[in-house]
Amino acid sequence: MLRHLIVTIMIFALSCKKETSPKIQLHNKSPEEIKKYIGGKWKFEYGMEGFSGRKVIYPPGAFIEFSFKEEDSAYLYRADTLFGRSPIQWNVIDNFFDTGTITVISTDFHPHLAADAFFQDTLTLFVPAPDGNLYYLTKAR
Repeated sequence: MLRHLIVTIMIFALSCKKETSPKIQLHNKSPEEIKKYIGGKWKFEYGMEGFSGRKVIYPPGAFIEFSFKEEDSAYLYRADTLFGRSPIQWNVIDNFFDTGTITVISTDFHPHLAADAFFQDTLTLFVPAPDGNLYYLTKAR
């Protein structure tokens, strides 16, 4: 009886498959493709500085919102209060890490920011420079 119970539990445990979405690379996609993934409000979780690799923690209430309704815009929030709005300019630059290109999001807040990847509810943004920062954001609820 115990043996059957153990076998049943093992079969059930091994047959359970967790659904995960794949990590989607964004840095070399077109603006239209990137917009599908980054639209909405994102909470800054932390950043990693370029050469030093120092972790930067953001204060609660630090968000960025990407809106693509009437015009492409970014909204920056600090302490849950709107800090500023900026139009977005899309630029394609050469990728110095390889032979491809990088689509850069330029705003008044940050002139060179690129969407790196999207995975489940996490977005990574980076500064396309040898010592550029990497930012980790999660989708705001």
